[in-house]
Amino acid sequence: MNDVIKQKLKGLPSSSGVYIMLDKSGTVIYVGKAVNLKNRVSQYFHASVKTEKTMRLVENIVDFRYIMCASEVEALVLENNLIKKYAPKYNILLKDDKSYPFIKINLKNDYPSIEVVRKLVDDGSKYFGPYMVGVNSKDIMELINSAFPVRNCTGDISKFPSSHRPCLMSHIGRCLAPCSGKISKEEYNKIIDDAIRFLKGNDKDIHDLIERKMYAASAREDFEGALYYKNRLHDLEKLIRQQIAAIPKDYNMDIFAVLDNGVYTAVSALMVRGGKLIGGDNYPLEGSYENGVAGGEKVLSDDVKLNENLLEQFIVQYYDNMPDSPDEIVVNATLPSENALESLIFDKFNKKVNIIVPHRGVRKQLIEMAENNAKNYLDTFVVKQLKKYNMTEGAVKNLKEVLGLDILPYKMECFDISHISGVDVVASMTVFINGEPKKNYYRRFK
Repeated sequence: MNDVIKQKLKGLPSSSGVYIMLDKSGTVIYVGKAVNLKNRVSQYFHASVKTEKTMRLVENIVDFRYIMCASEVEALVLENNLIKKYAPKYNILLKDDKSYPFIKINLKNDYPSIEVVRKLVDDGSKYFGPYMVGVNSKDIMELINSAFPVRNCTGDISKFPSSHRPCLMSHIGRCLAPCSGKISKEEYNKIIDDAIRFLKGNDKDIHDLIERKMYAASAREDFEGALYYKNRLHDLEKLIRQQIAAIPKDYNMDIFAVLDNGVYTAVSALMVRGGKLIGGDNYPLEGSYENGVAGGEKVLSDDVKLNENLLEQFIVQYYDNMPDSPDEIVVNATLPSENALESLIFDKFNKKVNIIVPHRGVRKQLIEMAENNAKNYLDTFVVKQLKKYNMTEGAVKNLKEVLGLDILPYKMECFDISHISGVDVVASMTVFINGEPKKNYYRRFK
């Protein structure tokens, strides 16, 4: 701990706020929040017991800044904004490369269409989802289209000419053709309301409707159509089997479990919508792996422990990308700023959400399911990281020893020359930096 840090620690206030850790080049390497800045920041330098990641962080800190906040909620928001701005090395960062499908209904249109989208737009539309691993959004759309004859085109009906002819979907009975004026807005919106009720968890009405259509098709000897509706009933039954008996049908819940082995961290998320488990996914937390397997010296222990701070940061970033919040957030660790997080979600979605750490019942079972998923993913991720290290940085170190080099061959340009009897010479160059191929540097020469 240098003299600059010692002096700054003495002048730290006891109020809520955000602290920003800097390395020798002035780069932001960590952002954190605190109810009491003086106590929290001092712990980094005075605590006798530190995790592996905390020790690596402290070794690189040469200075820090802080911003006082009026409340813990304000500190939580500022921390999230600064993490997104600086992408610090030692913070977790939820990357946006996973774009899950949502079902969108734009209720501002006179005749709304129902479509699958992957990008959320604040245009007043109602979104359902996201549909993660385990539930296919296309199957949900097939169920909707088979039961509710709403349009799947997105054109502006008001601009269609009066002589407009309905498309094929109308002729096969899959659309009521509002583009031709065959149905009023009121009647059409009643069908949209039925579709929304299904997306919120009402299965019985859609089951009865598809079943009637199947029998009707069979009665008129349209066996191909009857088979289509039978398959849709099969899809619906698969969805119904995901119903969680102890949870009300109209209940929405998100389940998060974090596991951290001291070097690597993963969060497993499960989603319950309309009382059904509609899928889930696992997230490696970017920034918590920076110096994990690299070097190969670190031996990973089997001691998997919880990390409440990482989970809280994850949840804040997660709901930044969601159109709505559930009724309940179930977690496997008590969050440091639980009340502040509930207030933050209320301010964003205008909806009261309870954050619960369950000890028994169906919620506890769901948490255990998420923890098992996270542990399995974490074990798999460690193996992948070790394999990647052995193929990249580890291979570079091995090459240095084999060739007797004084320094690591950080950048390598490799050439392959070909010719035809000494003429028409062509050369190809590949480039590797720190053992990883950089294809945008590849070149071909004549």
